Amino acid sequence: MAGFDNCGPAEMERIARDVGVSAADLSILAGKWPDAADLLYWRMNEIKLDRMEITHADAQVMRDLQRVCTVCGSKWRCEHELANNPSDPGWQKYCPNATTLLALGAERAAKTGAN
Repeated sequence: MAGFDNCGPAEMERIARDVGVSAADLSILAGKWPDAADLLYWRMNEIKLDRMEITHADAQVMRDLQRVCTVCGSKWRCEHELANNPSDPGWQKYCPNATTLLALGAERAAKTGAN
């Protein structure tokens, strides 16, 4: 966040546009970086999604997943469930990224099943 202290509003807007988020989201994300999306990566690993593959296929989807995870209000519950019972599907009820992650998993399964 300290790196943005010298930026004016126009510069913040330009940087935000360059990374595909709003200036308000950029401020929130910068204040929580660098490990704010670690639970996302942990969850992706648990459901066998390769974050580098997803980033390569559609960087905007990956950025959106990261942004949503970063501002999620269920981090404690998510971390607790990942640590104690990572295969429990209960996360799908509270995770704001569940729909996207499940769709990516279904897409991966369809590709693997087709090969």
